[in-house]
Amino acid sequence: MTLLSKEQIQNLQKLFLEKKYLELEFEIEAISSFNDRSAFLANLLGVSKLRNKSSQKKDFIDAKNLFLDAYTKDPNFIDALCNYALVSIKLKNFSQAREELIKKKNVGYNKKINETLAKIYHFEGNIHHQIELLKEIDKYDQLNIN
Repeated sequence: MTLLSKEQIQNLQKLFLEKKYLELEFEIEAISSFNDRSAFLANLLGVSKLRNKSSQKKDFIDAKNLFLDAYTKDPNFIDALCNYALVSIKLKNFSQAREELIKKKNVGYNKKINETLAKIYHFEGNIHHQIELLKEIDKYDQLNIN
């Protein structure tokens, strides 16, 4: 795994906050390769590919692979899993993402998991399951459990 210096982390944060996504992509690719990239860097690279104004279908496919890589490297990285699922919806190929979300949901409640799974159910037209998830979110929100 690529270890980052404090300066590298600050530079990546600065580029992200300034919305310089193309520069951020180049920086991440310069300091790491696909195989040694940390889950954090893979996820960040995927996000920057999607936020770049000139994003095309290839960028969505690349981002999907990066999010899956991040989640595979760190199965507790819920943001990477949800990013993977959301871009999978856009690409209309989300069955694997749905299955991973269901596995995580069966482990315990997570608002982000429920929201993302509800979006998949909505896209599928499975409104009954979507409503169940949204009711569960509402219940836990009232209890202030996230």
